[in-house]
Amino acid sequence: LGKWKKIKVEVDKSYEMTDENIKEAGNNIISSTTYYEEVDDAAAEKDKVNIDFEGKMNGETFDNGSSSNYDLVLGSGSFIDGFESGLVGHKAGETVTLDLTFPSDYEKTDLAGKPVTFTVKINKVSRPAEMTWEIISQASMDLPQSKILKTESMTVCRASWM
Repeated sequence: LGKWKKIKVEVDKSYEMTDENIKEAGNNIISSTTYYEEVDDAAAEKDKVNIDFEGKMNGETFDNGSSSNYDLVLGSGSFIDGFESGLVGHKAGETVTLDLTFPSDYEKTDLAGKPVTFTVKINKVSRPAEMTWEIISQASMDLPQSKILKTESMTVCRASWM
């Protein structure tokens, strides 16, 4: 395991961090980050919902079929067909009953091809928002904006140019 200590790596230390480089790297962070804002609207595709759900088969709960405060991006394909689309059009505070069927090739053979009922309470609906410098500074109020951005940007810059 210790053999890596003998590996020599050359690093170009001539690269100078300028405000322009930092701003560019900060903009890269902004464009690659999804920030969600809570909304009162009905959930739509690509929204993030926070849910409590309980799945039952033949009236009995099943292993890993229930969770609380679960964040789910609608349209991500994280759940079986019909689960995510069944939440579209519903608002926070609503409880939705989904009668679904596990796929016949589902990895857990005891659930494969079986009908199931999920009771889902939507706690919160959040929509993707445009990431801005203001949002970054609001989300990181513990540190001055320039320090946060320089710290994150320098990491990105160093990773890009090393």
